[in-house]
Amino acid sequence: EIEFLVDEVRKLREELREKENKIVELIDERKMMINILLRLVKGELSLAKVLDSLTQSSIAIADRMYGRISSEDIVFLKTTSFIQDNALQELARRDVLCVIGELFPEHVKKALEDSTIPVITIGEVEGYELIRIREGDLIFYSPEILHEARRRKIALRERREKKKMVDIAKIVDEYRSERLRELLRDTSDSSVIEFNEENM
Repeated sequence: EIEFLVDEVRKLREELREKENKIVELIDERKMMINILLRLVKGELSLAKVLDSLTQSSIAIADRMYGRISSEDIVFLKTTSFIQDNALQELARRDVLCVIGELFPEHVKKALEDSTIPVITIGEVEGYELIRIREGDLIFYSPEILHEARRRKIALRERREKKKMVDIAKIVDEYRSERLRELLRDTSDSSVIEFNEENM
């Protein structure tokens, strides 16, 4: 019976130690949250809008949780492996500033950037401050990330405009070439008619 009591005391001590550790974690998290809140108020940090995945339902959930996703918003994407076309179009229509995530498959990155939505991976922001809390449900970022996102957004817009200009120039060149062929065909047809009339 004494062994049983000793064992029970040992188990209770372990439970107490675990609970003490949990209390210390919660106190540390509370201190960190107070610090983050103060930094949010000062403008030293901003809150990213977190999407579990790039789907319409995730956008709707984020809209309810954080307020409507709009331009100047940075979106943190937890799952980067796939996207729904209609969700991508929705983010493009809302003109979000950028999407941040772990790693993006090339086809996802291309689809986002073709929609003028810059992509920033976690590895690219190592020099900046990105704070993840509670499994990434809360993401805070520093102004440097905001500046980098704006820089990339401008670069993507410029690239899109250049592509439009190249496309327009190509259409004009094709039109000119077609028109020249038509003129040459018309000229050669009238020459044939003139030649036939002279031979008669």
